[in-house]
Amino acid sequence: MENRYAPPNSPVADLVPAKSDAAISSAPQLVKIATALLWLSLMIGVCNVLYGAAARSHNAAVVAAIVVVMGIVFGLYSGLILAIRRGRNWARIFLLIAMFGGYLLTVLRPGRYFPKETVGAVVWVIQAMMQTTALCLLFLRPARPWFRRS
Repeated sequence: MENRYAPPNSPVADLVPAKSDAAISSAPQLVKIATALLWLSLMIGVCNVLYGAAARSHNAAVVAAIVVVMGIVFGLYSGLILAIRRGRNWARIFLLIAMFGGYLLTVLRPGRYFPKETVGAVVWVIQAMMQTTALCLLFLRPARPWFRRS
């Protein structure tokens, strides 16, 4: 007997098969450089936040909470970088939107989103330059075909 209230059946699969490890290693040079810049920026940011948290807070619970949040952010951002390296166009566009939103917040409310201490500000500027450069590389003509579906 057929259930009239059952949801319709539909096949679930990627429209385009994921790129293999060999295909990932054959990514355009611009994509490799961009993802290397993003990885470096992530590592610098994690070190900066953890150092700042340890230097400013003497409360172990606060430092532990910051470490947990940074672990989550690290995982999400790592996944985004890996998706970019694999040629996922949505990841490239998500990075563009997220960076634009972050820069917009920094311009609109610099006192809240821009670090007040000199070292933090310098690190923020270096990270912003690295991420902007990486984003520009991802949208240059030689890198575009990597993100198109075949």
